[in-house]
Amino acid sequence: QKTAYEIYQCDWSSDVCSSDLIFEFKSLTNLYLSGNKLTIFDRNLQELPLETIVFSHNRIRNLPGYVGEIPTLKYIDVSHNKLSKIPMNFFIKTNANYIYLENQKIVSSREEILRIK
Repeated sequence: QKTAYEIYQCDWSSDVCSSDLIFEFKSLTNLYLSGNKLTIFDRNLQELPLETIVFSHNRIRNLPGYVGEIPTLKYIDVSHNKLSKIPMNFFIKTNANYIYLENQKIVSSREEILRIK
């Protein structure tokens, strides 16, 4: 007999975990992976009904536009990473009410900033 579990929140902060395992939790809405030395966002995040993503204190250099396209996303914390640029389509397409970007070295041109106003 097979047992199924519904996991809604996963906190693997300061822990090493296999990203493949995360995608087994199809009902996951809150994902905390702070302090894991992550360098990228996995494209498969789009398959989960995530409302909260906390990837602070990692080594992420790029915030891909497809993260902003997660329709259920309300809160994203990518503070204390190594972001230097965020694609404008991230801000245009996201439903997130809260985007935490503290301690980055983001460089934007004046033209890019004016496009999102």
